[in-house]
Parts: sequence; C-alpha cells; structure tokens
Amino acid sequence: ASLIKKQYPNIKIIIVTGYINYAEDIFETEPSYFLIKPISEEKLIKAFEKCFKEIEVDRQNCISISLKEGIIKIPMRDIKYFESQGRYLFIHERNLTRKVYLKLDDVEKDLPSNFLRCHKSYIVNMDYIKEFRNKEILLINDDIVCVSRPKYAEAKLKFLNYLGDKL
Repeated sequence: ASLIKKQYPNIKIIIVTGYINYAEDIFETEPSYFLIKPISEEKLIKAFEKCFKEIEVDRQNCISISLKEGIIKIPMRDIKYFESQGRYLFIHERNLTRKVYLKLDDVEKDLPSNFLRCHKSYIVNMDYIKEFRNKEILLINDDIVCVSRPKYAEAKLKFLNYLGDKL
C-alpha cells in the first residue's frame, strides 16, 4: 500500500484485515477506510461511498491548465507553489515541476483561499508552509520562496488568519 500510495498519491485505499495488531503500521499508508474481518456488506458499501465522496471532492479541487498538447488537471493539494520566470510559469508539485507558458495573474484568480501571493513571482500553498520569515517562506520540503517588502504585511496577516482557522 505504501508503494502504491507513493506512485499514485491520490489513490483511495480501503484496508481489509483480520489482524488488528498491524493497525498502527497500516495508518501510515493513509487509508480512506479500515475494515476488520469479517465485514458486512453494509460496512463495505459505507467504505466505498466514503471513497467516492473523497474522489468527488478531489475532482472539484483541481486546477485545469490548457497547453498545446491538451488540458491537464492538477489537484490543488498537490501544488506547493507557483513560480513565474519571464514568460513561463513553473508549477512546483509534490513530485514534479511543470513548466508552462502562462501568466501568474491568470492562475491566481482561479485559486482557493489557501494560496498566498507573497511576491510578484510567487504564489504559495499555505498548507506547505513550515516557517514564515521576514523575507522568505520556508516550505516543509525546505524549498525557500521570497516574500517581497510590499506584500509582506498583507501576506503575513493572511497567513496568520489561515493558521487561526486551522486551530
């Protein structure tokens, strides 16, 4: 399950087991549901319904980006930050970075409230912020994103409000 989750982070996993003593290890794989044998049809249906709801939420929380090759959908939760360099936009995701021909301003209007514009060239997903410093933001993967002086006060306030909502 861990290997599958690394390869496909958005996959939904239902664990069915008769061995409760492995429960602690199982939860490291972040299953959507955990069932202990023997299982009833009612509980199995409930597990599938929960997974279907999670999939629908995931579908709604995606950003669609048009490219020459077609359209890509990226789950918002997978995006750590956006970085603008010249005419290109780098989308830094959990496991990869995409380079697209797009303006940061065009992407910003479609983002949910957990994304923070902290610089003319950066928008950060606040779910990935480890530290908010005077001139930079340290992400949980140790990437560093600049915070511009004109945007500092507004960005800091928005981040503090975000933290308050999470507590």
